[in-house]
Amino acid sequence: MHGVFSTMMDFHANGRPKIASLDGMRGLAVLLVLLVHYSVAWTLLFPQAANEATFTRLMADVAFSLGNAGVDLFMVMSGYLIYDHLMIKPQPFPVYFGRRVRRIFPTYLVVLAIYVVLMLIQPEKSKLPHDPIEAIIYIIQCALLIPIFFGKEPIVGIAWSLTYEILFYLALPFLIYVTGMRYRNWSTRIAILASIAVIISCITYAAEAHERIIMFVGGMLARESLVGRSYRFSRPRLMEGAALLIFVISIGTIAYWRGPSSFVYPEYPEALGRSYLLFIGFSTLLLATLGTDGICRRIFEWVPLGLIGEISFSFYLTHNLTMRIVIGFLLPHVSSSIAEMFFWLALPFTFVLCLIPGLAIYMLVERPLSLQRPAMISFKKPKKAEEDNITAVSNP
Repeated sequence: MHGVFSTMMDFHANGRPKIASLDGMRGLAVLLVLLVHYSVAWTLLFPQAANEATFTRLMADVAFSLGNAGVDLFMVMSGYLIYDHLMIKPQPFPVYFGRRVRRIFPTYLVVLAIYVVLMLIQPEKSKLPHDPIEAIIYIIQCALLIPIFFGKEPIVGIAWSLTYEILFYLALPFLIYVTGMRYRNWSTRIAILASIAVIISCITYAAEAHERIIMFVGGMLARESLVGRSYRFSRPRLMEGAALLIFVISIGTIAYWRGPSSFVYPEYPEALGRSYLLFIGFSTLLLATLGTDGICRRIFEWVPLGLIGEISFSFYLTHNLTMRIVIGFLLPHVSSSIAEMFFWLALPFTFVLCLIPGLAIYMLVERPLSLQRPAMISFKKPKKAEEDNITAVSNP
């Protein structure tokens, strides 16, 4: 098992070295998402404690606010990686998009099938319509990641973020082609991306929805900052310190800024302000991690965090279902008297319980079907180039 994980950590599917710090950032992102559903699960188990003004209740609220930022971090990394890849080497759209589809859909469809089977077993907890034809149509919509376009909640609740990813994959090659980004100088590319960010902000503000799309642009701007001359500072430690300060201020504000009510994602205009803060905070964190050889890189190159990042997509898709099953088992047996102790002591056990199905899906589905891994490690450059250099980091 150690040998398997060592290979996972050190090499991409084509045998080229990974950027280990990005695996660590994915690990952080998925752990943040875990906090969201853990805090919600705690309120379901102990509704009385969730309404009391205690320190634990405050920490649960903060965990919810911070945890919601995990998806935003995934989007920033996705914007960085996919944009960087397409700028370095253009390729036919069917090849590019086919590989992106292959990266997402095998694992997602297996998890969707598990959800559907469980809903058929327990119809009282099902999202499926009672009419069989409508249920089939709904399942097909969810399989294609399009239920939000019909005003429906996805069967796999967190699949809304995959819809964002697919839309980004579709739009980015077109954007690069229309703007001629590959043939522009650095300052022009920055100006184009900044203009796109402003346009997205205006559109999402008018629609009062989908403001998190701007996170992809944050990753793209980070990439341009890394390749531009203006980023080559003579004092990298000073730059990293400034970036960390910006990140801490941004994430600290998010922790305090908890929306109009507890455990509720903020509404407009608060939601847009939240996205701006994370746009700045996560972009600078990415710059500090990839642009300097300092504490950020060392933290995110920590092997256990990288291992979590390696299986983050499978973990992301399965952890909420695991928690729901655990809640269903515990609900008749817990007392409100242990609410605060439970919140602090159960978190590591919850992580381990969620890790088991996530790792199983990774080993049985994601790794063999979506990640091409050679039987023997080779340092020769393969004929199929750059696309396989991008791992699951682009998926939440």
